[in-house]
Amino acid sequence: MELKFRTIFDSASDGITMLDTRQGTFVAANVTLCQMLGYTQEEFLALKISDLHPKEQQKDILSIYNKINHHELSIARNIPILKKDQTLLYADISGSLISLEGKEYSVGVIRDITERKFAEELLIASEQRYRLLADNVTDIIFTMDMNLRYTYLSPSGYRISGYNEDEIARTNISDMVEPETYFRFAEVLKEELALDRQPGRDLKRSRTLEYQHIFKDRSKKWMEATLTFLRDKNGEAVGIIGIARDISERKALERRLEVLAATDFLTGVYNLRTFYELARHEVSRQARNGSELALVVIDIDHFKGINDSLGHAAGDNALKQFVSVVHENLREQDIFARAGGDEFRLLLPDTSPEGAHLVAERIRSEVNKIIVRSHRGRCRLSVSIGIAFCPRDAENVIDLIRNAD
Repeated sequence: MELKFRTIFDSASDGITMLDTRQGTFVAANVTLCQMLGYTQEEFLALKISDLHPKEQQKDILSIYNKINHHELSIARNIPILKKDQTLLYADISGSLISLEGKEYSVGVIRDITERKFAEELLIASEQRYRLLADNVTDIIFTMDMNLRYTYLSPSGYRISGYNEDEIARTNISDMVEPETYFRFAEVLKEELALDRQPGRDLKRSRTLEYQHIFKDRSKKWMEATLTFLRDKNGEAVGIIGIARDISERKALERRLEVLAATDFLTGVYNLRTFYELARHEVSRQARNGSELALVVIDIDHFKGINDSLGHAAGDNALKQFVSVVHENLREQDIFARAGGDEFRLLLPDTSPEGAHLVAERIRSEVNKIIVRSHRGRCRLSVSIGIAFCPRDAENVIDLIRNAD
């Protein structure tokens, strides 16, 4: 897992940084981010987060970061960042909290949008500049009529989509996205037209959408499009102008970071925070449906002795073998998590006491077959298992764990 995380850091085209939330200090930054801002890695790690933003905007920006970490906001857009030479770079920033070796870190993904921001300002300012820029940028620039039919597509759009000019002229956006995405586009257009009828409307406002685009060869890519109305001399909306870019790599990276944030770093099973979230949801569902549910607490016996006698590498291997055996005896809907050290928790939705005891005994029997080896010797794994049932023993997660432990 650590190797995968390092690979993400080193190979990503976006900047990535890791912040110790308790100390407020950076503990890691990839080469892309350091080059983006003009620092060496050593120089960057000596910075505080306040060094990266204009003083007058720091309070608002820190509030935005807090919302991202707590999943109240998915992406912070157009965030100003001070480079080493004190010039401004603008970035879209996404991130997540992860737990690593008992500490909480904020992992941020920083995408430089300075060029795009400049491009958008040029587009709004001048149609002539728009044409010049549109023919020379890698982002896709397009215009549509109010029926969502293309009226212009920049050269990069033809290259990426695989369509020629005649095909684009005959194509509606509905042919290039899934039906639910098209309906969302139509709803957004309806909302924006309603806003346009309100007094004091902002004629320069824009809307940013993320969606999966279907290309001529039927392949799909995640795109991000920033849209605004084209207007006549009276300020009435007569069309749409947009800038779109491929964000497939960023979406894949965000997904990998989401997995890291939800799972135990060593074993890959859910971490304790994710377990509580999922378990509370299942207990609530059980209460509504009147179904049965079992919570199982599993301790690996004498695990400290394994680490002491065979070494920590053997202990790590024992955990991984144990997790593999448990997974082989679970259903897709079962929730398996590491609570810490040698303790694991297992939630079995829609499971009777008899069914839960069968699962527990099967796990105990299979784990007992595991032999942990190292150059210092060998030992056989065994486990202690406790079970509590909802609603028979308790009706909330905390009490279920207490009764099972």
